[in-house]
Amino acid sequence: MGEEDFVIRNIEISQDAVFDLNDVLTFLRDWFKTNDYGNVERKHTEENKSGNLSLKLSWVPEKKVDEYVKFHINIDIKVKAKQVLVKNKKMYQGNILIELEATLEKDYDSEWSGSITKKFIRGAYDKFISPDRISKYEKKLKEEVKDLQSDIKSYLNLVKIK
Repeated sequence: MGEEDFVIRNIEISQDAVFDLNDVLTFLRDWFKTNDYGNVERKHTEENKSGNLSLKLSWVPEKKVDEYVKFHINIDIKVKAKQVLVKNKKMYQGNILIELEATLEKDYDSEWSGSITKKFIRGAYDKFISPDRISKYEKKLKEEVKDLQSDIKSYLNLVKIK
């Protein structure tokens, strides 16, 4: 595991609506696949009592940018809703909360973290040789997260059923 720097923290998208949870999750998986992220599910807890759903998902999709840098978008999905039938289709009515954070991981293969000498060389590389490149990567990651945020908002508003 390399060194991770937070690029974006605490973006929240929340909506009270009627929604198809499977469609929302498929939309998110497709977005990450289209943007070359591999999906890593960290946590999944689900409680469904009498048609009332309480769900918490934690994903950390990642994308290798080059041999030294990897993007991570941490996404937590929390749902508190009750199951309803809309046009003979099982859906949920309630709240969906999606939280986003993004980190940029350097030296993800830990090639430069063994000895003190390697750590020194990595520190010098990060500080003097690659700061412009890292800055461009941070900007790109911010853009990707803002695009994801915008796409999620658009999707949730598009599929809103009243």
